[in-house]
Amino acid sequence: MARFFFHLVSKDKIIRDPNGREFENIGAAHRHAQTIVEKSILLLCHELNWTGWSINVSNENDDTVLTVLFPPAAAPAKSPAKQQQFRT
Repeated sequence: MARFFFHLVSKDKIIRDPNGREFENIGAAHRHAQTIVEKSILLLCHELNWTGWSINVSNENDDTVLTVLFPPAAAPAKSPAKQQQFRT
C-alpha cells in the first residue's frame, strides 16, 4: 500500500490534502481522483467555476505522479436557458 495525496489546483489556488489516502497502486489512486472530480462537480456545480482546475496526485515524497483535469463542461451554466435545463 502506498499513500497518495489529492491536491486541488487552479492557476491561482492550491488546496492541499493534508492526510492523503492509501491505495494498492497508482491506478486505484487515479480512479479515486476521478471520483473526486465527479463528486465535486455534482455537489458544487452551481457555486464554482471548475474551468482550469485539476487534481494533482502526489506520493509521500510530494512528487506529483499524475494530474486529473476537470472537464471544461464543469463550468456553471451562464445562460437562463441552460439553468432551466437542470430544473426540469
